[in-house]
Amino acid sequence: MCTKLALFPNQSEFRKKSIVFFLNFVHNATINLIKFVDNKFFAEVLRHYPQN
Repeated sequence: MCTKLALFPNQSEFRKKSIVFFLNFVHNATINLIKFVDNKFFAEVLRHYPQN
């Protein structure tokens, strides 16, 4: 606990940084998941319904 206080004298600043990091991580993961699902979905659709 002492080392953590020494590294982050301002506890709220540390909390803010970790929350921002977490939100960015979730945001990026969600975008990657959507892209992945979209690519799979469109590949399936194009395979079943070939373009004329």
